[in-house]
Amino acid sequence: MEEASPRPAPRRRALALGAAAVMMAVTATARATTPSDAGLEAFRRGDYAAARAQLAPRAEKGDAQAEFALGMMYAGGLGVKRDYERALSLMQKAAEAGLITAQYYLGTWLEQGQGVTRDHAQAVAWYTRAANQGYAPAQMALGLLYLWGRGVPRDWLKAHVWFSLAEDQGYPGAQKNRMNAARLLTADELALAERIAGRWEPRKEQ
Repeated sequence: MEEASPRPAPRRRALALGAAAVMMAVTATARATTPSDAGLEAFRRGDYAAARAQLAPRAEKGDAQAEFALGMMYAGGLGVKRDYERALSLMQKAAEAGLITAQYYLGTWLEQGQGVTRDHAQAVAWYTRAANQGYAPAQMALGLLYLWGRGVPRDWLKAHVWFSLAEDQGYPGAQKNRMNAARLLTADELALAERIAGRWEPRKEQ
């Protein structure tokens, strides 16, 4: 499952991100950090001024988690003036640094054409990087693109593998999608897909 080399994409239309979506994304990142992360904790409390004060200096130094959180704030206009170009720039930096939540959201924006020109091939590239690290939402999204043949040649076997991996983590809808993909495979293909999923291991980016 090779991945294309991701590249920046130009802005097309506004990012359709509500406050709830932004809160969920940054809260997920906050939970993966230590309790002493004052910037992300301030964001979770809704204290956006304090969050920006804590996160901006860290983002300038290349802190991927801070870049991601600030990118989501700029996309949602939370505590800052909405700035889609700034949001995309920060998200790209965090994604390139290997942060799986940033890779996933950048893939989502590219797939849906939110703030960028829609580019399914690049969405596949970013989803793949996050999926390879074991991120279930990206595995689900990648499975759908393989199922539909968007950005990649249609490949029901690979779709089945990614749905299986997302299902193993309890991701909603993954089991149903896996079963649908299974109906499109021969018995030999299904057995191969199950073997691949059974041997799969996440690979963290260095």
